[in-house]
Amino acid sequence: MSHYYEADAPRLWKLIRLNQDRLRESFPILLSTVRDEASASEFIRSLANDRAERKRYGFAIRKIADDTIIGHCIIREIDWTVPKGEVGYWVDSASEGNGYMREAMGALLQFAFRELAMRKLFLRTIPENRRSQALAAKCGFTKEGYLRAEFTTGSGVVSDIVYFGITREDYLSERAKSG
Repeated sequence: MSHYYEADAPRLWKLIRLNQDRLRESFPILLSTVRDEASASEFIRSLANDRAERKRYGFAIRKIADDTIIGHCIIREIDWTVPKGEVGYWVDSASEGNGYMREAMGALLQFAFRELAMRKLFLRTIPENRRSQALAAKCGFTKEGYLRAEFTTGSGVVSDIVYFGITREDYLSERAKSG
């Protein structure tokens, strides 16, 4: 997991384009924002600006061996009065099932709870996204609720949402157990 660089725009656009069918339902805003290489550059610049203003923190998920971008994770919708934020993530279909997302989530949680001093993170999935729900549970998130008619998918269907959360105390407790 690392920050994006301006030079990443072509690779980010290619990755989104290759995965657009699987991203369509859960990430419609990303697909409407990053439509080509130029908008990928603008997206990267906006992430850098938002990071400087403490509004959101977006990261590229990279393979260490060759620096290939294989996914994206973000902390957004930050409420500094708590402080809490929403986590979003996705990984390239060709990289799924190799532990990359779990490793990236570990780094994201560490960043959020240790560097940003967050008290809570939450994430939302559509009910059909069982892999994301399993990942959330493996990373220490607890299912906190099921919200009806809460999200409009990329195909325009109003969907329910499964809501997960993790507190700093949960995170630190899990870290202490795993040693």
